[in-house]
Amino acid sequence: MWLWHSAGVDKVSYVESTAQSFMPYQQFVDDGFLLCLHWNDLSCANQVITEACHLWRHKFAGGRKGPRVLQVGPMCDSQMSPQNITLCGEQPVKVEQVKVLGTIIDDQLTLEAQLCAVLSTLQSEGIRLVTGMTAAGFGLPAIASQFSTRVVAKAMHGCELLASHVDGFTKVSSRLNHAHYIVAKACLGVPPTTSLGSYVAAFAECRFLTRASTILAQRVVMTRARLALLPRSHPTRVAVRAAQHLPASWWQHARVLMLSISSEFSEIWEFAGASDFDNLTKQEKTKLLQAYLNSCVTPLLRLLEEQWFQQQLQHMISEAIVPYNHLDHVLLPWQPNERWQTWPPTFWNMVRIWKVARIVCALPILTHEGSKFLSLLATCPFCGDVVVGIRHFVEQCVHMQDIRSSVFRLMGGSCELSMILCQSSASVEIFTAKVKLVAGATSRVAQYLQLDTV
Repeated sequence: MWLWHSAGVDKVSYVESTAQSFMPYQQFVDDGFLLCLHWNDLSCANQVITEACHLWRHKFAGGRKGPRVLQVGPMCDSQMSPQNITLCGEQPVKVEQVKVLGTIIDDQLTLEAQLCAVLSTLQSEGIRLVTGMTAAGFGLPAIASQFSTRVVAKAMHGCELLASHVDGFTKVSSRLNHAHYIVAKACLGVPPTTSLGSYVAAFAECRFLTRASTILAQRVVMTRARLALLPRSHPTRVAVRAAQHLPASWWQHARVLMLSISSEFSEIWEFAGASDFDNLTKQEKTKLLQAYLNSCVTPLLRLLEEQWFQQQLQHMISEAIVPYNHLDHVLLPWQPNERWQTWPPTFWNMVRIWKVARIVCALPILTHEGSKFLSLLATCPFCGDVVVGIRHFVEQCVHMQDIRSSVFRLMGGSCELSMILCQSSASVEIFTAKVKLVAGATSRVAQYLQLDTV
């Protein structure tokens, strides 16, 4: 990448004058980025680069991979335009956005295109992973763990710039978490257009214990730390130092983001007790960054996430919306023995039905509209009781006695809905029986009504 100014012409000319004339073979230039303030600067720079390419037998590609011009804001030389400029005989194409090292920059610096790319990758790649692993027979714990490990890292590439998004961090967080919620629903077998009524319950059932917005915040904080550790003479550090007091700079936006999350965040120079890191080796800087992440950033963000989950779930418990008698099990990551549990695919599908029933406290049967679940029936299609829901089919309906008998036997004759939907079980056998009761009753009703379950 070149940052162009008038003195640069003399420097490039001097370097070229010391080289041998005309290299014996042709080479093609990969990616290059040239930052200019004016059209005239761009024209002069292209002329010098063209001469250097001719001397060294280099060439820029044309056509779809040819040079591009991204004009950010007004440029002083209004009489100039891309039509008056060429680079190695190729005329640059003026574009509205350009992808630089995996990050999309638009001509208004809104970063909306970059956010849309992150959301699209997070959602589409997540759903593709869920579909593929489900078809291969993997269960929810394995799918959710692989999503957090593989898809999130890919989708979040270049997301650090979103600290400067035109709509601010709050709206960016909302959109990121909604995409995360769509993937959580896919893990549970719920269509994207169907509401579960709760982000936190969907995240808890999938054990997505770190929301996408929090992952973004961590990456922004660590990017600030890495920039602070650059040598003082490094061009990026010089640019950061020049812009650090400008209210519209990324550096300030990132600082505002940190403070909006928690006022307890420490900068890396505060954590290290030093402001000059030029005397540190590369290995020492790596250790310092790791210590800052493990001792300062991660514990604070994890604490904030745990508090958010606790508050949201406690509210749902107090409103009797979800049957969680305690929260320990939903606030722990999947363990290896859970991730690779060798249950058959049919049982994993039953687990999804049971989990969705826990969230919505209704039959996980999709209505014809597909936007909500079947909460109540005017009459039971089997025994004729009026105004019935999931409690009737789990506890009372005589036509479900065959699938209820194993739970009766294992739980000492008790078959209350709150106990059936409760996560804690004395044994795997009891858990299996509870899942089969809810899934079996749901499937039997859905089959009779010719509707679909999750």
